[in-house]
Amino acid sequence: MSKFGDRRKALGLMGSLGVCSVLGGSVIGMRSAYAQARKHRITASTRPVPESYILASGGWAKALPAGVGIETTTVASGAQIMAALASGSADISNVGSTPMLTGICNGLDVSVVYVHSTTLTSEGLVVRNDSGINSVADLRGKMVGVTFNTSTHFALLAALSVSGVPVGEVKLINARADTLPALWQRGEIAASYTWSPIVNQLEKDNGKRIFQSGDLVKHGILAFDAICVRNDYKKNNPDLVMAHLTEYVRVSRLFQQGHPDLAPTLSKFTQVPENDVREFIKNFATLTPQQVVSKEWMGRPGETDAGIYKSLAFQANFMKQIGQVQSVPASFTPYVDSSFAVRLAA
Repeated sequence: MSKFGDRRKALGLMGSLGVCSVLGGSVIGMRSAYAQARKHRITASTRPVPESYILASGGWAKALPAGVGIETTTVASGAQIMAALASGSADISNVGSTPMLTGICNGLDVSVVYVHSTTLTSEGLVVRNDSGINSVADLRGKMVGVTFNTSTHFALLAALSVSGVPVGEVKLINARADTLPALWQRGEIAASYTWSPIVNQLEKDNGKRIFQSGDLVKHGILAFDAICVRNDYKKNNPDLVMAHLTEYVRVSRLFQQGHPDLAPTLSKFTQVPENDVREFIKNFATLTPQQVVSKEWMGRPGETDAGIYKSLAFQANFMKQIGQVQSVPASFTPYVDSSFAVRLAA
């Protein structure tokens, strides 16, 4: 049994992630009795991301071997994704580096198998035009909406740190991303650090962006999204992990190309306005498999001086410094597996 096979330990991790429960799973494909033996448990996002398009277009059923049952768990944040991986209701998922590191630092037995996008312009700090806020330093004493234990929460704390603003001098309001527009419209928050397409909606509603996650790169802080998998599942089902990644890369290429079917399909599936979906796709900074296996990112197996190890260590130590995690692994080598990426890049 894996370290988090025990339900009590899984619940303990959920608590550290700030998650009380994960929304119920639903079976979306059972093609034979053999599906009882092999299942592929994934997460379903409410955002217009590649996995949403794959679900909407029936891509998983086509990509996986015949007879594999597909189960989904609907999630609304990275914290919920890591809780799903901890409890076993998900085997593999796309997740931001911050909640992923929170899980790893709390002992979750998972691996990063593919880094697929960087968080540069898709997340940012938007302020109300009438708030008098023109810089991060102006956030002192202001109400700022953000979703705790997510990449945007980390980015906001990092932005405050590099700007010399103590966290205690800003009033942070923890809210789900989909509730931020309502808080904004009621005037309950003067600013919000969130992701696309919500960040774009706030900009259009009397807002302006004064900071984005890409601004942290010059300070050596890089947030990214990656595919994370339970190690026990990876060991027992390497073919399903490879099939999952192959389909993800195929759809990521469609995002790079701005394929015309993406926006209408994703808009209908996620209920996000089509123009906002187009904006999200335009800002989606996806990586190619060749970039992923370069030393700038994951490198090849054994290349422990690759960028991902430096990025994970830097971000984890920063998270410890600002109190998001209590301890950091001595090495991140056990949590990175680039062997699948190498095959994708061949």
